[in-house]
Amino acid sequence: MVAGLRLDRPTRRWLVWIDRKTRDADLRIRSRVLLKVHAGASPHAAARALGCAPSTAWRMVARFKEWGELSVFDGRWGNGPRKIGPAQARGICRLLAHRPPDYGYERPSWTLELLTRVIEQELGLPLSVGTSRRSRPGWAGPSRWRPARGVKRPGKRGCG
Repeated sequence: MVAGLRLDRPTRRWLVWIDRKTRDADLRIRSRVLLKVHAGASPHAAARALGCAPSTAWRMVARFKEWGELSVFDGRWGNGPRKIGPAQARGICRLLAHRPPDYGYERPSWTLELLTRVIEQELGLPLSVGTSRRSRPGWAGPSRWRPARGVKRPGKRGCG
């Protein structure tokens, strides 16, 4: 069980500075939880006041006691090597230059699921749908977006 939290003055001022200056809402919530618990609130009360889950507040306080100031930041920094290199990106651009019927599918336009399937068949590159969405910068997949009158539709970005 996690008891109260004691913060020295420089750490407390740093957390206040982060709370005021950051644009990252998650980082702001984490700093506010720590400041409220330091002020005497329980992690459950701090979570209730900030609108986050009580388990998040308890976990944040426990992480801060173990790791210190580093625990305030998101720990997902080392996500491993990129799944798509320049050669694979060029291959995906070549695939997108064609239509799904060229690969034996009846659908006239690309969907992310279909693109993922064709990338795996043609390039031997197993990707998730989310990764295939990010595989071509500027392409968010199929959408129903229509330009307003007189506005040019943005050109193809990321390929060629």
